[in-house]
Amino acid sequence: MTENYKQIYETKGDYDVIIYAGEEPNTEETHAHSFVLRNKSAYFRGAFTSGWAVKDQNCGCFTFKKPNISSSIFEIILKYLYCGDVEIKNLRGEMILELLVASDELGLTTLIDHVQQYFVENQKNFLQKDPVGMLHIATLHEAFNKIEEFSLEFICENPEILFDSNKYLSLEENILIMILKNDGLGMDEIEIWERVVKWGIFQTKGLKDDVTKFNQYDFELLEKTLQRCIQYIRFHDISMVDFHQKVLPYMPILPKNLYDDILRCYMIPDAVPLYNVFPSSHPNILGYGVNQIKIEDYEVFQVIKK
Repeated sequence: MTENYKQIYETKGDYDVIIYAGEEPNTEETHAHSFVLRNKSAYFRGAFTSGWAVKDQNCGCFTFKKPNISSSIFEIILKYLYCGDVEIKNLRGEMILELLVASDELGLTTLIDHVQQYFVENQKNFLQKDPVGMLHIATLHEAFNKIEEFSLEFICENPEILFDSNKYLSLEENILIMILKNDGLGMDEIEIWERVVKWGIFQTKGLKDDVTKFNQYDFELLEKTLQRCIQYIRFHDISMVDFHQKVLPYMPILPKNLYDDILRCYMIPDAVPLYNVFPSSHPNILGYGVNQIKIEDYEVFQVIKK
């Protein structure tokens, strides 16, 4: 069957579909066959089955306009649909990404899996140039799971590429939470807290950077902005000194039960956290998270079981 489709692809004889790919003035016309598109693509199958694909009375062919897919990318997809293969080795990273987005629109799951695998194995430099942008694209396309995993892992292993600049301040909340939830995020918890607070202030119109100038209304606004993010902070991994200096000033935005639980764990040896319980980001070889805190000449160790 594939061989027969290959012959049809090469000749394009007796076509009954005209596709206008690309934006004007670079739109190009290409021809195809409805029975091939229907069998190979969920998008076209839906179009022909539901009846929203209608024939142009002038030419007697079904017509589709795809301005968001370039003609070169569409030709690659057509060849895949007819011949079962895809040539991507000579494509730049931008074109591979464009091919993935187009494949997702057309419901080509098998092609997406194949191209994604090639992408993460052979285009690492491209993906690493803008892992945040790649993560954003992956969240818009549920099928791009491999790109999401690669980008998230790279960000967590190299958090400085994101958090040492201010570009993280513009992150969408769902992407920031995705990063916070990852156990492999290579940052001290107090640093994570400081970045999250800074993100929340940036995201909340009218707030000043100086928390000492906050009024009750300011705290309410910041609490509303950070209410989903706070639950992913491992406060029990933060030393008492850092908590006092860098978290306590923002106490009004912390849920009371969480705040009470943190104090309980500081004061009671071997206390087990009851809220915001995630695996410690700093496990020792015995499998425990250890917070070493210094108060004057005393050293206190809080051991929190996983």
